[in-house]
Amino acid sequence: MKTYITALKPIFVLALLALPAFAAFPNGYSYCKVVTTSATMVSGTSDLINYPLTVILADNDLRTVANSGFVNNANGYDIGFYPDCSGSGAPLKWEMESYSPTTGAIVAHVLRPTLSHTANDTIGMFYGGSFSSFQSTASAVWDVNYLGVWHLPNGTTLSANDSTANARHLTINGALGGAAGQIDGGTTKMDGSTQYLSNLSIASPNSITYSLWTNIATADAAYGQGGLYFANGSTASPRILSHMPYSDKVLYWDYGNATGNDGRVSTNYASYMDAWTYV
Repeated sequence: MKTYITALKPIFVLALLALPAFAAFPNGYSYCKVVTTSATMVSGTSDLINYPLTVILADNDLRTVANSGFVNNANGYDIGFYPDCSGSGAPLKWEMESYSPTTGAIVAHVLRPTLSHTANDTIGMFYGGSFSSFQSTASAVWDVNYLGVWHLPNGTTLSANDSTANARHLTINGALGGAAGQIDGGTTKMDGSTQYLSNLSIASPNSITYSLWTNIATADAAYGQGGLYFANGSTASPRILSHMPYSDKVLYWDYGNATGNDGRVSTNYASYMDAWTYV
């Protein structure tokens, strides 16, 4: 079984069909639009199975009624996702990472049982209704293969909570704040000594995939930029430590026991400075 640690998933470009006439759907929503993912955006030669599709869009109709839209709840509780716009059948599983009631902008992660690499994929996005909570939970999107998922929303107030059922929330060490991210939120720069994110309850498996978005300014390269620390029990236990990048503009991943030289993976990061990069 492959295990994943991830901060964010890659983005897909989405197309939205026009607003249909008002309808009272059997699932309790009032409106629906079709969200289309182009097959050309799916890499590889096979379909993706149980893929958390990141839906990023802004639509005036998704503003709240008070802001001339059609959504009733200021938290976006009456926005949901189904396989199509029939309004029948079981809903999809989704996590609403962020919602703006004034602009109708959303960042959502929708679990697709199958995402085709040969045919465009469509889902129904419903909105408008009387819901007091989301009709799906974040942990339903991320399966047992994910050790942790940290979105770091919302760009203003830093949150390092884990979206998986594991609840492996990160500890915010030092004076770190929220900052704009590539998808939603992020964190201010970390020096890796007094300012970093950590979790000491993760036992790293033999095989692991780790991914995140970074944007490191050249002027900050000397800062060290070590920022993420995962271990099982203490800082001396088998761990994963990131330098993103270090002062020599090399991205390092250290792994194994902190008291020895168990292993290091590195790559020259100089050409990726001053821009958002998916690592």
